[in-house]
Amino acid sequence: MQQRISSLVDRIRVLEHELAELLHQQEDKALFTLKGRKVEFDRSVRKAQAKMKLGIFRFFRTSRPQSVLSAPVIYGMFVPLAFLDLSVFLYADGTQAPWLSLDNYV
Repeated sequence: MQQRISSLVDRIRVLEHELAELLHQQEDKALFTLKGRKVEFDRSVRKAQAKMKLGIFRFFRTSRPQSVLSAPVIYGMFVPLAFLDLSVFLYADGTQAPWLSLDNYV
Protein backbone atom coordinates (compact mmCIF):
# COMPACT_ATOMS: atom_id res chain seq x y z
CA MET A 1 0.00 0.00 0.00
CA GLN A 2 2.82 2.40 0.91
CA GLN A 3 4.54 1.69 -2.40
CA ARG A 4 1.37 2.59 -4.34
CA ILE A 5 1.02 5.88 -2.43
CA SER A 6 4.62 6.85 -3.10
CA SER A 7 4.25 5.99 -6.80
CA LEU A 8 1.12 8.17 -7.00
CA VAL A 9 2.94 11.03 -5.27
CA ASP A 10 5.83 10.71 -7.74
CA ARG A 11 3.37 10.72 -10.63
CA ILE A 12 1.69 13.85 -9.25
CA ARG A 13 5.05 15.62 -9.03
CA VAL A 14 5.85 14.72 -12.64
CA LEU A 15 2.45 15.99 -13.78
CA GLU A 16 2.87 19.23 -11.80
CA HIS A 17 6.22 19.83 -13.48
CA GLU A 18 4.72 19.12 -16.91
CA LEU A 19 1.82 21.49 -16.17
CA ALA A 20 4.22 24.25 -15.13
CA GLU A 21 6.17 23.85 -18.38
CA LEU A 22 3.00 24.01 -20.46
CA LEU A 23 1.83 27.13 -18.64
CA HIS A 24 5.15 28.84 -19.26
CA GLN A 25 4.92 27.97 -22.96
CA GLN A 26 1.42 29.38 -23.16
CA GLU A 27 2.24 32.63 -21.34
CA ASP A 28 3.53 34.21 -24.54
CA LYS A 29 0.33 33.37 -26.42
CA ALA A 30 -2.04 34.30 -23.59
CA LEU A 31 -0.50 37.74 -22.90
CA PHE A 32 0.03 37.13 -19.20
CA THR A 33 2.76 36.00 -16.85
CA LEU A 34 2.59 34.21 -13.54
CA LYS A 35 4.65 35.80 -10.81
CA GLY A 36 4.35 33.65 -7.73
CA ARG A 37 0.64 33.46 -7.00
CA LYS A 38 -0.25 36.59 -8.99
CA VAL A 39 -1.17 36.97 -12.63
CA GLU A 40 0.33 39.96 -14.43
CA PHE A 41 -1.28 40.90 -17.72
CA ASP A 42 0.48 42.36 -20.73
CA ARG A 43 0.31 46.12 -21.23
CA SER A 44 -1.92 45.75 -24.31
CA VAL A 45 -4.47 43.75 -22.31
CA ARG A 46 -4.51 46.38 -19.57
CA LYS A 47 -4.99 49.17 -22.15
CA ALA A 48 -7.88 47.29 -23.79
CA GLN A 49 -9.53 46.74 -20.41
CA ALA A 50 -9.11 50.41 -19.47
CA LYS A 51 -10.72 51.42 -22.76
CA MET A 52 -13.71 49.14 -22.08
CA LYS A 53 -14.14 50.33 -18.49
CA LEU A 54 -17.21 52.48 -17.87
CA GLY A 55 -17.21 55.57 -15.70
CA ILE A 56 -20.12 56.24 -13.36
CA PHE A 57 -21.77 58.84 -15.62
CA ARG A 58 -21.37 56.69 -18.74
CA PHE A 59 -22.79 53.75 -16.81
CA PHE A 60 -25.93 55.71 -15.91
CA ARG A 61 -26.30 57.01 -19.47
CA THR A 62 -26.14 53.51 -20.96
CA SER A 63 -28.19 51.70 -18.29
CA ARG A 64 -31.89 51.09 -18.56
CA PRO A 65 -34.00 53.40 -16.38
CA GLN A 66 -35.61 50.42 -14.62
CA SER A 67 -32.20 49.28 -13.40
CA VAL A 68 -31.17 52.70 -12.20
CA LEU A 69 -34.47 53.27 -10.36
CA SER A 70 -34.67 49.83 -8.76
CA ALA A 71 -31.08 49.76 -7.42
CA PRO A 72 -31.73 52.10 -4.43
CA VAL A 73 -34.76 50.03 -3.43
CA ILE A 74 -32.85 46.77 -3.60
CA TYR A 75 -29.75 48.03 -1.77
CA GLY A 76 -31.92 50.00 0.67
CA MET A 77 -33.37 46.73 1.94
CA PHE A 78 -29.98 45.54 3.19
CA VAL A 79 -30.12 47.24 6.60
CA PRO A 80 -33.73 46.25 7.47
CA LEU A 81 -33.12 42.65 6.38
CA ALA A 82 -29.89 42.50 8.37
CA PHE A 83 -31.77 43.79 11.43
CA LEU A 84 -34.53 41.22 10.90
CA ASP A 85 -31.94 38.45 10.60
CA LEU A 86 -30.22 39.59 13.80
CA SER A 87 -33.57 39.77 15.62
CA VAL A 88 -34.59 36.27 14.58
CA PHE A 89 -31.15 34.93 15.49
CA LEU A 90 -31.27 36.49 18.95
CA TYR A 91 -34.83 35.29 19.52
CA ALA A 92 -34.01 31.72 18.48
CA ASP A 93 -30.80 31.75 20.51
CA GLY A 94 -32.59 33.25 23.50
CA THR A 95 -35.27 30.59 23.56
CA GLN A 96 -32.61 27.91 23.91
CA ALA A 97 -30.22 29.68 26.28
CA PRO A 98 -30.67 28.52 29.89
CA TRP A 99 -29.42 31.84 31.28
CA LEU A 100 -32.07 33.81 29.37
CA SER A 101 -35.53 32.69 30.34
CA LEU A 102 -38.33 34.27 28.33
CA ASP A 103 -40.79 33.23 31.03
CA ASN A 104 -39.84 36.37 32.94
CA TYR A 105 -40.98 38.54 30.03
CA VAL A 106 -44.06 36.69 28.79
